[in-house]
Amino acid sequence: MNPLKFPMLSGLIAAVLLSAAPSTAGQHCGGPCEVPRPAAPPASPNLRFKLGQGKEKTNWRYLHNFIWTVDGVEKFRLEKTLSSPQMIAFGYRRIFVSPAGNGFLVTGNAYARGRKFLLSGKTHAGTAPLFVFCDPRGTPIVEVRLQQELTKEELKTGPCPSCDCKDILFVFKKDPALYANGCFVELQAAGTGRPISFFLPLGAQIKNRAAFEDRLAALEWARIPSELQAAKRAEIKKLVTALDDAHFKTRVDAGKSLTEMGFLALPSIRASRSLAGSAEKQLRLRPIEEQLWRRWWAADGHENVSVDLDLLTDLLTYPEEAVVKAVRARLSQILPKEGASDWGDWIKKHRDRLQWDKELGRYRETDGAP
Repeated sequence: MNPLKFPMLSGLIAAVLLSAAPSTAGQHCGGPCEVPRPAAPPASPNLRFKLGQGKEKTNWRYLHNFIWTVDGVEKFRLEKTLSSPQMIAFGYRRIFVSPAGNGFLVTGNAYARGRKFLLSGKTHAGTAPLFVFCDPRGTPIVEVRLQQELTKEELKTGPCPSCDCKDILFVFKKDPALYANGCFVELQAAGTGRPISFFLPLGAQIKNRAAFEDRLAALEWARIPSELQAAKRAEIKKLVTALDDAHFKTRVDAGKSLTEMGFLALPSIRASRSLAGSAEKQLRLRPIEEQLWRRWWAADGHENVSVDLDLLTDLLTYPEEAVVKAVRARLSQILPKEGASDWGDWIKKHRDRLQWDKELGRYRETDGAP
């Protein structure tokens, strides 16, 4: 690091990091890439929940000084969490707050000492995380490591964008971004461009986002009485057809109505994208699909999805292990019994006595009839 560029920070940052970080951190230049910090302010699709920086900015501490805030009330300071070894392993990092208020995702490009060291696993970069999902207090819940998820072809090293370091590991082709409906964080592996998705409301990595969305759509349809489903499908089909209407306002209104349908509209939209139609209709279908989200979860749907027992029970049989693991962890957090061997059976047996307690942030069992 050029001390002329950072006269006040260079010595202090280097001294603190050498004492607090893993020993391998001392092998770097001590420049700004050494300091765990976000590449952008934390993204929060639900403004009830935020991670904001505290007022303390007189020295290096402000770089870790984030506070979990709910409805404007500061709850938990995360200084120790964000300066822990897992987070220090990141260079530029991105932070995404779960819209369900159940935690936050940290992900970023990591450190390496060169490709040969990385691939042989001889440095901490070989075990650095691809992302870490923490609860609101900052305790890591889900941690996926680089070499667990990425292939050798997807691990690229290069210079740091902020200083003279040559050993930043670029695991992303471009910065991770929040999906249009606020549910997913989209990653792209640097070497291949392979998409990697993370479902924020549940804190789960998703191998196949399209299949996961299809599962959500199937559950939405299952909530509608069978005798009403035919009429609802006809309504959605009519709206999709209206995207080709001669009147501009009709096309715009149809797009808005389809978006409000949530995942109920997903099967029809995906089927229509494979059919012939006007160029404008095809252009309209993609952004509508990307914005689809809730219907039955109402205005605070992002929060309800993480405590929706119908959804969580259904996902216990999902074919991806990471999803099932995240669901089981979530059930352990919100149900009065922890670690049930078969959550599905336990929920079915106790469902009529379970009542959501907003103050506790979990279900409690009442004295009602079983």
